Amino acid sequence: MSYPEFFAAVPRLTLRDPLAELLGAAENGLIEYGYTDAVKLAGHSCPTVAGAYLMTFRALAKLYPGCPPSAAPSGSNCTPRRRTAPPVSLPLWPACSPARRVKGDSRE
Repeated sequence: MSYPEFFAAVPRLTLRDPLAELLGAAENGLIEYGYTDAVKLAGHSCPTVAGAYLMTFRALAKLYPGCPPSAAPSGSNCTPRRRTAPPVSLPLWPACSPARRVKGDSRE
């Protein structure tokens, strides 16, 4: 099956899977994905598939700065950057929080 030429121009993702390395399914545990793979999995190419692929690529680049996204060969110092988020207190179901109940509603 042939695909449009621009599929090859989209940057590829290289991910490390230690289990694939252990089982011998991928050399050094490195697995490469391209936009063509995303299209095959989705069954079509559309703005949503393209956007999700590019967001994933950029997110991995931010999480793993200084090395290919998530490609951390054994023994390398490439570890994900961790962020600490401030604690947030949100009700599980905002529609059911006491502040949003309808006046006269007797439900607890």
